Amino acid sequence: MDKPTTMRHREFKTYLISLINESGLPAFVLVPVMEQALSELKAIEEQQYLEDKANYEAEGKEDGKDI
Repeated sequence: MDKPTTMRHREFKTYLISLINESGLPAFVLVPVMEQALSELKAIEEQQYLEDKANYEAEGKEDGKDI
């Protein structure tokens, strides 16, 4: 069985916070890095949405369903 998403989410969050705290880097260095990471994540999220939407619509048309 794969680890549940809720567990992976909490572990990732804990790891990320620990990594930030242990980096020893000041906030003025970390903020731009985090902003860039967030920007990249948003682009990935949008791409995933578009792929999911295209797949969903393709499946709906194949099943003869109205979407």
